[in-house]
Amino acid sequence: METAGHPLSSRFNLKWTKRQIGYEISQLTTATCAFSLTDQYWARPTGRDLTWETGNFFLNDFDDGIGLVLAGMSGAPDLPSPCSPSSTVDGNLPKMWHVAPDGTRELFKAGSGVIRQEPFNEVVATRLYERLLQEGQFVPYRLERRGESHYSVCPCFIDAEHEFVTARDLFWADPSSHATPSFATLTQAAENQGASDLIAQLSQIFTLDYILGNVDRHLSNFGIIRRQSDMSFERCAPIFDTGLSLLCHGQDGDVDAIKVPANPLLGRQSQQLALVQDLTWFDEGRLQGFGEEVMEILRQCPSRYMDRERIAFIGALVSSGIQVVAELKTTDPVDPDDIAAIDRRAQLIDAMRTRLMREAGTGTRLHV
Repeated sequence: METAGHPLSSRFNLKWTKRQIGYEISQLTTATCAFSLTDQYWARPTGRDLTWETGNFFLNDFDDGIGLVLAGMSGAPDLPSPCSPSSTVDGNLPKMWHVAPDGTRELFKAGSGVIRQEPFNEVVATRLYERLLQEGQFVPYRLERRGESHYSVCPCFIDAEHEFVTARDLFWADPSSHATPSFATLTQAAENQGASDLIAQLSQIFTLDYILGNVDRHLSNFGIIRRQSDMSFERCAPIFDTGLSLLCHGQDGDVDAIKVPANPLLGRQSQQLALVQDLTWFDEGRLQGFGEEVMEILRQCPSRYMDRERIAFIGALVSSGIQVVAELKTTDPVDPDDIAAIDRRAQLIDAMRTRLMREAGTGTRLHV
């Protein structure tokens, strides 16, 4: 049976997971009636006496059985119940939803590759956001160890009365949007949908992703919170999912810190930082010693690839990024529609970071 298009179809170890859980992946949406912890949409099978109130995962508990398998925490000697939001959660990494003792819905997310660095990156990002942003502007992550693996753990940021609408959905729902998202078309689409606050949040997202080297801020990894009852915009979604940061996939060859890819609008981090229009919120004084804090967190990563050289390089990457942004505060923003001006600003940003990393004694390439 075809699995493409289902949220689980991109998960790591898909074939192994299918054998463990005893279900074809395409059966899971039917089994859960498409209930999830991202929105309130669902499908009631013909003949079933089921209501939203009795079936949704926001208000009704669920067990960990299938989630433990999908998160790589255990095998499944008995056929686990598929009735869990873990069956419908999207993304590549092994993960599961769990009901905490206080009723909070928490997402456990593992790492990938040989380094398995993503859970530690989420904690680093949380510490950065705590220093610069207000409560509610970001999703907090903590680190937990289960067996031999580490997981990042975060609470669900919506509830039974609200839904998450991605920037991708905002963009494509707007009839004036162009085929290719740009700063202008994306922000205009947000304004047309009543989500003008997203424009200010983009300055924070692009800045913080530059400092952390986040390569995965695609259009489904930020957006808005909408009230379900009347579909009205309420607030920007808190910043979440920063695991693919800090050069975590750089274990197969040299990594150039100046050419770290970016999402969602431009190809490189320095180009995207050049789009930022407002840095008045950025208080570099609150980031004293943050590079050392980053290294302290990463030292908990047990991978043999997370050696002293890598940790020092990542510390220099973060510290140099903070200094670059601090220097940009003294300059006027450039027109985000002026491609030539964006490229010139990006070159300036690259030159600053190169200088700062060389001064730190690391250079700009990590040799692995």
